[in-house]
Parts: sequence; structure tokens; C-alpha cells
Amino acid sequence: MNKITMKPRRLASYFFIVGAFYEIILIVLWRLYQPYEIIGLLFTYNSVSIFIADTITQFIWPNYFAPPTSMILLFDVILVIAFATQCAVLGYIIQKFATKLRSKTVPEQLCLNDTSEKHIQ
Repeated sequence: MNKITMKPRRLASYFFIVGAFYEIILIVLWRLYQPYEIIGLLFTYNSVSIFIADTITQFIWPNYFAPPTSMILLFDVILVIAFATQCAVLGYIIQKFATKLRSKTVPEQLCLNDTSEKHIQ
């Protein structure tokens, strides 16, 4: 009996790539146009990534009143990596739940690719 099931083995990597792409788009839009809605998205829904990026940049360059350009670039890179890692962790959690749901048996009526003899006749 052949069953069509979801194979979520790469879900965490997909979440990582999509999260990094999303954060890069937000940062580029912020650096080019500086709309207030994007800064709200960055700080409201991304507070853990902001905290991680701020802590690491303050560790490397402590007590700068006017940050150099390299500090701003490092902050943006760490922000993208931290958010993408958060998305990957979320994808990994979803992947674990999906594999537990997949391990349950699918009823025979729901199998779309069943080629057993009783269905052919």
C-alpha cells in the first residue's frame, strides 16, 4: 500500500532561508527609505534578535557615541542571522510535530496512491 505523506525533513532549513530573506528585505527597505512601519516590525516582532545583535555589537565595540559604519553593518548581519536562527528553531519544532503526526497511520480511504487489487477491480 502506497501512501502520500508529507516529508518535513527540510522544514527548518526552509524556515531559515525564508526568515533570512524576510529580514534582509526589511533591513534594506529601512536603510533606503526609513519608513516608521518597518522599524515597528523590526522592534515589535523581532525583540530577541535585536537584543542579541545589540549585545554582541556592544561587546565588540563598547561605549561608542557615534558608531562607525562597520558597527552598523555588523549589527545588521547579526540581526539577520539571529532572526533566521529563530525561524529555523521554529521550523525544527514544527518539523518534530509533523513527523509525530506523520507516524500515525493514515486511513485507507484517504490514501490517494493505493494500488491494491480490491480498488482496481
